[in-house]
Amino acid sequence: MQETFQKFMKEAGISPAEKHLLIGLSGGIDSVVLAHLTYTCGFQFAIAHCNFSLRGKESNDDEKFIEKIAKGWKIPFHSVRFNTIEFAKSKKISVQMAARELRYNWFEEIREQNDYDFILTAHHKNDNLETILLNLTRGTGIDGISGIPKKTKNMLRPLLEFTRTEIETYAKTNKLKFREDSSNSEVKYARNLIRKKVIPVLRQLNPSVENTMQENIRHFQQMATLKKEWVEQNFKNLGLNFDTEENQIPIAKLQRAPNIELLMHEIFSRFEFNSPQIDDIQHLLDAETGKKISNDQFTVLRNRNFLIVNRNSGVKFQPIFINDFPFESPILSCNILPAKDFIPRKTDEGFYFDYDLLPGKITVRTWKSGDRFYPSGMKGSKKLSDFFVGLKLNAFQKEKVLVLESGGEIVWIIGLRSDKRFRTSAQTKRILSVTYHGQSV
Repeated sequence: MQETFQKFMKEAGISPAEKHLLIGLSGGIDSVVLAHLTYTCGFQFAIAHCNFSLRGKESNDDEKFIEKIAKGWKIPFHSVRFNTIEFAKSKKISVQMAARELRYNWFEEIREQNDYDFILTAHHKNDNLETILLNLTRGTGIDGISGIPKKTKNMLRPLLEFTRTEIETYAKTNKLKFREDSSNSEVKYARNLIRKKVIPVLRQLNPSVENTMQENIRHFQQMATLKKEWVEQNFKNLGLNFDTEENQIPIAKLQRAPNIELLMHEIFSRFEFNSPQIDDIQHLLDAETGKKISNDQFTVLRNRNFLIVNRNSGVKFQPIFINDFPFESPILSCNILPAKDFIPRKTDEGFYFDYDLLPGKITVRTWKSGDRFYPSGMKGSKKLSDFFVGLKLNAFQKEKVLVLESGGEIVWIIGLRSDKRFRTSAQTKRILSVTYHGQSV
C-alpha cells in the first residue's frame, strides 16, 4: 500500500519536503490508516478532528484518542466541538448533511489559517461504490455516478486506490489501534443500509464489485468530461453569464440546441431550480409574454422571444420624502435654483422643472397601477402601464421604475420621460434641478 500511496502523491504533485498537509481524522480505521501511511512515508502534516457531540462520552473519547496520536507523532493537532443537532435544526437539514457541512467548512478554515496546501480525507473504493448506489437510488445524472474525485482544488483522497479489505489488512499488519463508531452499525442511515444489506448481495454476483465499479467510474468520468465541454459550449452560444444579475436566453436558439431537456436542466439548476420547476420552465417556451416561475433566489420570465432570468432582490423600495433643499441621497439629489441666468451644463445628467408649477410636496416612489401622466413630446395623458408597453419594458424592468411625484401628480418617470406640465419656460422663476444617481431602466 505504501508504494501505491506514494505513487498517488507523486502524480498529484505532492512531495514530502515541499507540501504541508491537513488530514481529517475521525479515529476510525480508514482515517487512522491514512494518517499512518502519510506519517511513515515522511510527509509533513497536521491532524484535524471534529467532535460532533452526537455520541456523548464516545465522541469525547474519540477526540482524546486522536490527540494522543498527534502527541505521539509530535505533529500539530486541531480540534473543534459542534452542536450538530442544533445546526441541523437551524438549517432544516439532516444530521448527516449538517455534520458534512460543518466538517468541510471547518477543514477549509483551518487550511487557510495555517497555510496548509491540501486537505486529505480517507474515502476509499467502498465509499465510492456506496455513493454511486445512493445517488442512483435518489436519482442522478452522469455526474452523480462519476464517483468521488481523487483530487479537487484543495482536497486529496489517496485511499480511493484501495478497498476496505485492503485497509483492514494494512491496519492488522501494522497493529494499528482505531476507534469503532457505534453509529456505523445502525441501518436506519441510508449509507449504512447500502453497506450492510445491498453491497453483500452485489458481491455475491461479483466478488470484485468494488474494483469493477472503479473501472466503471473511470469511464463515467470521461463521459462527464465530454458532457461538461458540451454544456460549456452551449452556455457560450446562448450568451450565459451566471455571475450577472440578469441573463437573457434567446428562445429560438435554445430550441435549436440538441438534447434541450438536458441543456435546460444544466442551465436552470445553476439558478437553484429543482427538476419539477425546470419542467415548468420548459413550458414557458410555448407560453405567452409575462408568464414567470420563481424560486427563493431567481425568477424566470417569458418575455417575447427570450427567457429572462433575474436575481430576486428581496428588498422593497421605501419612498423618499423631500422636504428640505438642497437634498442628497445615495440615489437622488435635488436643489432649487434661481431661473435668472441659469444655463444647464451639458455634463448635467439631471432634469429641470418649474418649481412653482409643482402642486405639493415631492416624493420618490415606485410606480403603481393607475398612475397617469402627460408625457413630454406626446399628446394628452397616458397611463404608465400603456407607456411601458410602448417602450417594450419587461416585467423586471417595470419593477425597477421609480417616479418623482408632487402633490399626487407625476413629475418625472425617472430616467424615462418627464411630464410636460412642469417643464421650464421663459416665465420660470425657480428651477427644481433633479439628478438621479441610480441605474436607469
